[in-house]
Amino acid sequence: MPAWTRAARKRSTRCSTPAGDCTGSGGAYAALGKHGGDPAHFEAAWLQWQPGADWRLTAGRQRPALGAVVAPAGHLDRFALVPLAKQASFGHDWIDDGVQLGWRRAIGRADLTLDAGLWRGRVWPGGAGTPVALSLHGGVTAGDFTFDAFAAHFEPTGRGTRAALAGGGHSHAAPVCDEALKDMVCFAGRSQVLGASARWLSHDLPLSASAATLWHRDRGPLRSRNGLGDYGGDTLGGWVEGVWAIRPQWELGARLERLQSRQRLQGAGVSLIAAELGLNAYRPANRAALMLGWLPREGIALRLEVGTEAAGGWRSRFAALRAVFRIDDVAAALRSASRAP
Repeated sequence: MPAWTRAARKRSTRCSTPAGDCTGSGGAYAALGKHGGDPAHFEAAWLQWQPGADWRLTAGRQRPALGAVVAPAGHLDRFALVPLAKQASFGHDWIDDGVQLGWRRAIGRADLTLDAGLWRGRVWPGGAGTPVALSLHGGVTAGDFTFDAFAAHFEPTGRGTRAALAGGGHSHAAPVCDEALKDMVCFAGRSQVLGASARWLSHDLPLSASAATLWHRDRGPLRSRNGLGDYGGDTLGGWVEGVWAIRPQWELGARLERLQSRQRLQGAGVSLIAAELGLNAYRPANRAALMLGWLPREGIALRLEVGTEAAGGWRSRFAALRAVFRIDDVAAALRSASRAP
């Protein structure tokens, strides 16, 4: 489905994304996105203040810090599809309204990162009634290696999940439960996501590799038109990928993914609730993809991808050809070219 994003940035000196470096005293950023026929919406809109060299405080709509591997894994990544484990844990990308405090410091040959955030929590796996969502992230980069770990906690009182046959458009919010519960199953309780990742980015070889794992845990009551049950779910998944820069403007990559879940449902009418959610037909999911990318200049990428996916007893093949333009990078490259003698 076609998608586009437009961004605008204003700062006092130089400022990057909330999870990146900001050497000025403050900054602001806004990005407007549109997906197919869905209404345009703000993907990001935040203000940032840096009280000291190591600290930064960011308020507004932003992406909570999840690390160098999990955070960028999405539609504008090298691969077209959001990883299965990230989809199961956050729906798509985790974009939320809130406040995030970050700390950065170089100690010896290592760069340390710590982040803590408070969020509105209306996005998956949160939902309506979430008092506040919490996030913690820690990371370290030393030489060619980067390691990250994060934790997120939600307590929704009305998180909706559409029944297996009900559709819905693109949204960063969890479906809202109502009294009718039409084509909807509602969860109330506690939801946690834990994640860890590692990345190797060689400075001597044209190679890079990364891996990530995510664990999503739910505990609480689940209700629908057909009954009420006590639900417990544990979903574990991850992926590994490698990229080879075969030439300065060409890259070849591969990604392997797996997702599995263990779910428990007890109470009156739980067999009907399980059928609504498709739990009776659950099977572990797997995906494999190969990617060939051409990067003619900074900010422009053309990628061909082919792969297979197996989920719920079904197996499918897919192919995609994508062109990604990063407007800021393209504009900067054009300005540099115009100043060249």
